[in-house]
Order: sequence, then C-alpha cells, then structure tokens
Amino acid sequence: DKLTTSVNLEITLESLIEQISNSQNEHELDEAFIKLINIINRLSKIDFIKLLQTLKKRLDFLSSQKLVNLENTSFSSILWYCAQNIAYVDFHNIWHQEKSEPERIKSEQVSLKYFALPHALQVALNNDSQLNQNIHLICIDTSKFIDPDNPASRIYAAIVKAGCPKYQEGIPKTMVELQTYWDLLETDKQVVLLFYSGTTNITGGVTYSNTFLNSISRFEGKICFISDLILNCNTLQVFTPNQSVDEILEWLRCS
Repeated sequence: DKLTTSVNLEITLESLIEQISNSQNEHELDEAFIKLINIINRLSKIDFIKLLQTLKKRLDFLSSQKLVNLENTSFSSILWYCAQNIAYVDFHNIWHQEKSEPERIKSEQVSLKYFALPHALQVALNNDSQLNQNIHLICIDTSKFIDPDNPASRIYAAIVKAGCPKYQEGIPKTMVELQTYWDLLETDKQVVLLFYSGTTNITGGVTYSNTFLNSISRFEGKICFISDLILNCNTLQVFTPNQSVDEILEWLRCS
C-alpha cells in the first residue's frame, strides 16, 4: 500500500544518505548515485534538501583531502537534480550556511558561477510557460574550450546537440563561419546563448580570451555571459554571479 511504499522509500533514501556520508572516494559516490537514479522521480522537496545538505558536508571533506574530483559526473548530476527540485534561494542557503563569511563569499563566487545559476535559470525558464514557448536557452561551458581564442566548432557542437539544425556548409572552423551559421539559423524558438565557466578551481575569477570576446560581441541576437564584469566589451550582456535569476528572465522577456 501507499504507506508501505512511502516507508520503503524513506528507508532507501536514508540508506543512500548514509552511504554518501561514509563515502571515501569517487567510486563509492558513483555507486550511491546509481542507486539514487532509481528513486529520483519519487523524492520530495524535503528529500532533496536532506540529500543536498549531506552531499555538501561530505564533499567539503572529500575535496579537502583531494579524494574526489568536484567535476565528476555523479557530483554534477546530483547537483543538477537538486537544482531542478529545490528553490534557488533554498539551494543557495544550503550551499553556504556552514561557512564563515570570507569562505562563504569565495564559495558563492564559485557555486553560482559554475553550478547553481545556469541550472536554476533553466529550471525557472521551464516553469515560465510563456518564455518556455519562445526561448531556447543553450548554456555553454567555456572551460571546455580547447582553443579559447577560436571555439567556433565547440560552440557549434553545443548548438546542434541542443537540437538546432546543422549547417549545410559543414562544421564552422572559424568565428567568421560560425557567425554566418548563427545569422542563417532558423528555429521555432529564439535561440539564446549563455556562456559560463564550469571550472571549480579558479581563484582569481573567470577570464575569457579577448580575441573570443571581440568576435562574439559582433554576433547579433541574444547572447550573454555569467561572469564578473568584462572590461572593454560594453556591447556584451554580462550578468554577475550576484544577480538574481529574475533579472536574467526579465532580460529574456525584452526582445
């Protein structure tokens, strides 16, 4: 019956939380995540909050001991599920509640830039029926660029993987060719590119190639960055990590 099912789910979740709490390496964290996938659609908001609190505490320890890579698939995926099911404010408060003020500020810069804000924006967009009908948001992690001066093929791949049509002339190899593809791109929704850095070990803030910024600033349409202020690029739309999701949504509403 429903009561038995609920009790079994609670027991399973508590077991997984205990497994995460006692995990000593990435392999053990991966094992817990695989089990979590089987019940993820049955968890409540309170369950996700408990999961995030546990994960945060354990990752603080594992990362300090260099026993886990903060970019591993399980870590990113669990954060993604939590961000989809917990209000942005709750996610933010849980992530920072146990840190001193200097640590909290530093962690905030990392977390919002690299995890919470792009994901929270996508969730908010999905929950806004009007925007969701008109906007196709594509978030691109610039830390994956092998060639930061000319990431044309990487950006093109992200756009196509998001469901946009391929370029008849082939894969753009330069930013000039990418601009042509971008200008000719026809979709049912307005495509919006959001660039952010998914790197977690940057201490001096996010930096972008001036060559790349100079090129992308000449593209028309909706393009923005999650970053600290980018100097000498007044034509680019930049949102700092401290800005709210609502501010970005308002920008999306302004065609």
